[in-house]
Amino acid sequence: MMTSDYLTSVETALSYSKYFFRDSFPPTDRQALALDNPLNESDMLSIENRNKLLDSTPVIGDTGYGIFKDGTGYVANVTSMPNVTPEMFYWWFAWHPLEDLRYKIWFPEAHFYARTMNREQALDETLSMRHRIWDTTHLICENVVTGAEDIVLDFLSPDRMGFDESLLDEHTTAMVCANGHPKFPGQGLNCVMAHVLRKGNNGYELRSQFWIGYQIVNRNLCRVIPEDVSIPLEGAKALFSHCCEEFSNLSRFLPSLYEEESPKPFLP
Repeated sequence: MMTSDYLTSVETALSYSKYFFRDSFPPTDRQALALDNPLNESDMLSIENRNKLLDSTPVIGDTGYGIFKDGTGYVANVTSMPNVTPEMFYWWFAWHPLEDLRYKIWFPEAHFYARTMNREQALDETLSMRHRIWDTTHLICENVVTGAEDIVLDFLSPDRMGFDESLLDEHTTAMVCANGHPKFPGQGLNCVMAHVLRKGNNGYELRSQFWIGYQIVNRNLCRVIPEDVSIPLEGAKALFSHCCEEFSNLSRFLPSLYEEESPKPFLP
């Protein structure tokens, strides 16, 4: 559990600072098993087939990580979120990059800040929550692999990320996707990120997917690492571990946080 030494006096006074002072949750048995057993390529969903992420049929390699023969990386995770709704999920991604503490409470041991470069759009009450996210850029600082990393996330609509929106149905109820890349070239991983909140028999579950070594530009797939370069397996493993922990955390505190904070203005 983190202590008050990690927060400023201003942060400690904020109504949601209490969420910082809690234990993170360990991985599930399935996630723990996957950490020590990288996926075979035959079980990994290729980025060319990314629309299968929207299918009601579970992806075979939906929990784990690995490296394709071409050197690109793969990370996938499924998080049970029985009490999270699509409204909460979109609200979270619009709300949290407006104050540093909001990102810290997500994963206190590894998140330092997330700052939207489009504050006016995030605060525009004429827009839906999803439209406050799409076409925005977040500058984040977090520890994924080798300490604090400066990362840029460019959020786009599913269509602009090359997903077929006609496949979204009443079960695929929320989707957030982005190109992620290091602020300083060569100092981190480039990846395509997608999170799909789906309605199941026991409430909602979140499917998270990362394809490392790619970006989507004008709906076109672009490999951004040299052909003779391979993503280190340990990098994919670290990202998988990080994803497991941060979304397990979110699934537990988002319902109560949303109930307390969503009726308030985004900023005091």
